[in-house]
Amino acid sequence: MQDIYAPSDNSWVAATYPAIRTTMATHSDGNKASTFWADNITYLRLRNLDFGYNIPKKYLNKLGIQNCRIYANGYNLFSLDNLRKYGVDPEISTTSGLQYPQSKIVNLGANITF
Repeated sequence: MQDIYAPSDNSWVAATYPAIRTTMATHSDGNKASTFWADNITYLRLRNLDFGYNIPKKYLNKLGIQNCRIYANGYNLFSLDNLRKYGVDPEISTTSGLQYPQSKIVNLGANITF
Protein backbone atom coordinates (compact mmCIF):
# COMPACT_ATOMS: atom_id res chain seq x y z
CA MET A 1 0.00 0.00 0.00
CA GLN A 2 1.47 3.33 -1.03
CA ASP A 3 0.91 6.58 0.85
CA ILE A 4 -1.18 8.85 -1.38
CA TYR A 5 0.49 11.97 0.06
CA ALA A 6 4.06 10.89 -0.71
CA PRO A 7 5.70 12.37 -3.80
CA SER A 8 5.68 9.91 -6.66
CA ASP A 9 9.38 10.28 -7.44
CA ASN A 10 10.40 9.93 -3.73
CA SER A 11 12.70 12.94 -4.02
CA TRP A 12 13.99 14.68 -0.91
CA VAL A 13 12.40 18.06 -0.19
CA ALA A 14 14.40 20.22 2.23
CA ALA A 15 12.22 21.82 4.92
CA THR A 16 12.50 23.83 8.11
CA TYR A 17 10.23 21.61 10.19
CA PRO A 18 9.89 17.82 10.41
CA ALA A 19 7.34 16.31 8.04
CA ILE A 20 3.86 15.51 9.31
CA ARG A 21 2.99 11.95 8.38
CA THR A 22 -0.57 10.86 7.75
CA THR A 23 -0.29 7.26 8.90
CA MET A 24 1.96 5.99 11.63
CA ALA A 25 1.76 2.44 10.22
CA THR A 26 3.89 3.32 7.20
CA HIS A 27 5.88 6.24 8.64
CA SER A 28 6.94 5.87 12.25
CA ASP A 29 9.16 8.97 12.55
CA GLY A 30 6.54 10.77 14.64
CA ASN A 31 7.07 8.67 17.76
CA LYS A 32 10.87 8.80 17.92
CA ALA A 33 12.72 10.92 20.46
CA SER A 34 14.09 14.10 18.95
CA THR A 35 15.94 17.21 20.04
CA PHE A 36 14.47 19.29 17.20
CA TRP A 37 12.18 21.29 19.49
CA ALA A 38 14.69 21.47 22.37
CA ASP A 39 16.42 24.80 22.93
CA ASN A 40 19.32 25.89 25.09
CA ILE A 41 17.80 28.34 27.54
CA THR A 42 19.90 31.09 29.09
CA TYR A 43 18.35 33.88 31.10
CA LEU A 44 18.93 36.49 33.77
CA ARG A 45 15.95 37.66 35.82
CA LEU A 46 15.64 40.51 38.30
CA ARG A 47 13.29 38.81 40.74
CA ASN A 48 13.30 41.28 43.66
CA LEU A 49 14.49 44.87 44.07
CA ASP A 50 13.97 47.06 47.18
CA PHE A 51 14.82 50.71 47.76
CA GLY A 52 14.22 52.64 50.95
CA TYR A 53 15.16 56.04 52.34
CA ASN A 54 14.79 57.50 55.83
CA ILE A 55 14.17 61.23 55.67
CA PRO A 56 16.51 63.08 58.08
CA LYS A 57 14.89 64.17 61.35
CA LYS A 58 15.90 67.83 60.89
CA TYR A 59 13.35 68.08 58.04
CA LEU A 60 10.66 66.11 59.88
CA ASN A 61 10.69 68.13 63.13
CA LYS A 62 9.26 71.16 61.32
CA LEU A 63 6.23 69.08 60.26
CA GLY A 64 5.69 67.41 63.65
CA ILE A 65 6.73 63.98 62.35
CA GLN A 66 9.02 61.72 64.39
CA ASN A 67 10.07 59.33 61.64
CA CYS A 68 9.39 58.92 57.91
CA ARG A 69 10.64 56.22 55.60
CA ILE A 70 9.71 56.08 51.93
CA TYR A 71 10.22 52.92 49.94
CA ALA A 72 9.69 51.18 46.61
CA ASN A 73 9.99 47.53 45.75
CA GLY A 74 9.41 45.45 42.68
CA TYR A 75 9.09 41.78 41.81
CA ASN A 76 9.84 40.16 38.42
CA LEU A 77 10.79 43.49 36.91
CA PHE A 78 12.56 42.15 33.84
CA SER A 79 14.09 39.07 32.29
CA LEU A 80 16.86 38.87 29.72
CA ASP A 81 16.47 35.59 27.87
CA ASN A 82 16.74 33.92 24.48
CA LEU A 83 13.09 32.78 24.38
CA ARG A 84 11.43 35.99 23.13
CA LYS A 85 10.88 34.42 19.71
CA TYR A 86 8.69 31.75 21.33
CA GLY A 87 6.87 34.09 23.70
CA VAL A 88 7.30 31.88 26.76
CA ASP A 89 8.76 32.37 30.21
CA PRO A 90 12.09 30.58 30.86
CA GLU A 91 10.84 29.29 34.22
CA ILE A 92 7.59 27.66 33.10
CA SER A 93 6.81 24.38 34.83
CA THR A 94 4.64 22.78 32.14
CA THR A 95 5.97 20.95 29.11
CA SER A 96 3.25 22.38 26.85
CA GLY A 97 4.18 26.01 27.56
CA LEU A 98 0.57 26.81 28.48
CA GLN A 99 0.97 28.77 31.68
CA TYR A 100 0.24 32.32 32.80
CA PRO A 101 3.34 34.54 32.76
CA GLN A 102 4.77 35.75 36.03
CA SER A 103 3.28 39.08 37.10
CA LYS A 104 5.31 42.23 37.50
CA ILE A 105 4.52 43.91 40.80
CA VAL A 106 5.62 47.39 41.92
CA ASN A 107 4.85 48.79 45.39
CA LEU A 108 5.39 52.33 46.60
CA GLY A 109 4.85 53.37 50.19
CA ALA A 110 5.76 55.41 53.21
CA ASN A 111 5.96 54.63 56.93
CA ILE A 112 5.22 57.75 58.94
CA THR A 113 5.31 58.05 62.74
CA PHE A 114 3.73 61.12 64.35
